[in-house]
Amino acid sequence: MDTTLRTATQSALPGSQPQTQDLLPEQACQLLQLHRHQCARLQVQRGQLWLTQEGRLEDRHLRGGEYTLLKGPGRFHLGALGPEGCRVQLLRGAR
Repeated sequence: MDTTLRTATQSALPGSQPQTQDLLPEQACQLLQLHRHQCARLQVQRGQLWLTQEGRLEDRHLRGGEYTLLKGPGRFHLGALGPEGCRVQLLRGAR
């Protein structure tokens, strides 16, 4: 899995439809499941995001403008950090 954080703007993955979601600080973590041969580009538009993948020890934190590429198969948990929550955009695709 590519865990490099980037701040540059990048176009959508082929065949993907962008999904935007607000995560609130008191909200339960959201589950993102990617199947084999699926990938996703997850970008934080504002606020701070906590991200972890089941079966891995490390957690990741992303801030507004940063993104990461996620590769399946995997189950990812996302939550807002800080009192203001965060907004994320997800672009799915096949690899």
